Amino acid sequence: MKFKLKSKYFTAFILAFLPIFIIFNIIIYSYMKNKLFNEKWNSMATLAENSALISEEYLVGEDIDLLSLQQILTNISKNEGVIESYVVNKKNSLIAHQDIDILKKRNQINRKLKPENVKIKRENSRVYMYQNDYLVTAPIYRSNTREIIGKLEIIFSKRNLMKIINKILIRTVILSALGIIVISIIILFMVSLIIKPIRRLHRGVEAISTGNYEARVEKTTNDEVGDLTEAFNRMAKNLKEKELVKNMFSKYLSPDIADYILNNPEELKLGGENRELTIMFADIRGFTSLSENFPPQDIVNLLNSYFTSMVDIIFEYKGTLDKFLGDGLLAIFGAPVKYPNHAYNSVQAAVRMVKYIKRYNKNRVKWGYEPIHIGIGINTGKAIIGNIGSKQRAEYTVIGDTVNTCSRIEGLTDKNEIYISQSTYELVKDDIIYEYIGKHKVKNKKNPIKIYRVIDLK
Repeated sequence: MKFKLKSKYFTAFILAFLPIFIIFNIIIYSYMKNKLFNEKWNSMATLAENSALISEEYLVGEDIDLLSLQQILTNISKNEGVIESYVVNKKNSLIAHQDIDILKKRNQINRKLKPENVKIKRENSRVYMYQNDYLVTAPIYRSNTREIIGKLEIIFSKRNLMKIINKILIRTVILSALGIIVISIIILFMVSLIIKPIRRLHRGVEAISTGNYEARVEKTTNDEVGDLTEAFNRMAKNLKEKELVKNMFSKYLSPDIADYILNNPEELKLGGENRELTIMFADIRGFTSLSENFPPQDIVNLLNSYFTSMVDIIFEYKGTLDKFLGDGLLAIFGAPVKYPNHAYNSVQAAVRMVKYIKRYNKNRVKWGYEPIHIGIGINTGKAIIGNIGSKQRAEYTVIGDTVNTCSRIEGLTDKNEIYISQSTYELVKDDIIYEYIGKHKVKNKKNPIKIYRVIDLK
């Protein structure tokens, strides 16, 4: 399943922010909980201390003022979360209680409070954890002697505090959720700003992949994406130039050789080099008389059709078209890309070319045209290959005695014959059916050269 970049960015940001929000909520919750508990403990301790201070005058003397003590406890019970409040003497005998019915039923309160359960410890009060609730106790002193004459104790609910804490937690979670939503919207907006130029780059790449090398992407940011956009545009420009060069090469080279040269430019030594090659000359026999009997347009159409077919065959066998020579052509095998079997490639191409002409002639005869015939000469040897010419105009071509000798060999051929030199013969003799036709004297050669006629491939 495809996971879009926008989703990845968004997920990454959310995963980065979510733990922060969770930790933030935990910290806020812990802080508010501790703060609220401390405030409640201290407020209840203060209430107990003040109430104990007031209660002192109602405990001293011959008669205890129970009505006043009852009123104090009733006022205490009105505070939120108070479960129970009462006054005991120093023997823990119950003197007053907020609930008169309890006072009638009980006369002794002895609560065992452990020191380890103390939550806060003040000079005149203590707050204890007591049976899942809280108990605050404040001694009642005789004002003139500081003698403890009793205690005022208040039990208040922990559950009530937790309700308040939970309300705070819910509000915090809601606010955090709203914060996450706002942050998500901001993140989506920011991600969109990041993704837009990347999408434009993607569309540009798609255009390039379909062969549209004119495609360019507008640079809209001054960051790494902007740098990538500039790099893409440079690449598109280079690809366009490369395609133009490839199109030019394709007129002389087979497509795979053109691709190889473009990807391996070091193979093309512009200064020229002396290399072993196989040269092929081919031309139409009796073309001069043929051209005299047909209109110029028919001759041009004939040559175009002929050359198209011949060049396709040459390219198929890794050959390079050097040039057209009137009704003939010059092809090179083994350059610009070195192939170890260039001699055999040239012979294969020549056999195919002759067979094609024979089939082509059958159709020409059916159409009422005179058949055509070709002669092909092939020679293997050292030759200079490279860019030759002037600063204004140069061409990739081959020169040397090997080329001249090949031209002479081709001149010896008759209709639809393939002649090869001794050097080519030595490289292909095991793979061809041939006929030795003897030694022949050719121009600019002191000694006669051996010539072989290729009949077919084995």
